[in-house]
Amino acid sequence: MNNEDLSDEEKGNLEFFSHPRSLEAYNSYGLRTSEEKAISKYFQGGFRILDVGCGEGRTTVCLKEKGFDVVGIDIVPKMIELAQKSFQILILGL
Repeated sequence: MNNEDLSDEEKGNLEFFSHPRSLEAYNSYGLRTSEEKAISKYFQGGFRILDVGCGEGRTTVCLKEKGFDVVGIDIVPKMIELAQKSFQILILGL
């Protein structure tokens, strides 16, 4: 997708999440306690999941490890690059 095709909101998100501080803040790994509880309670492995706005793959990897068929997408090329490099997972750019 070309940046000219993005809305003003999408351009703002792309700029914010491309900033080095955002990249640093969002490079954690693992599910939060509330996410773990919700997934364990309502879902079982085997579901196909589209992780929209997956960033560097924090939740994408965890869901894959739990047996889900998961693909992540994100608007920020640097986050996609870092996720692919760190986790060797399928992350797509918008």
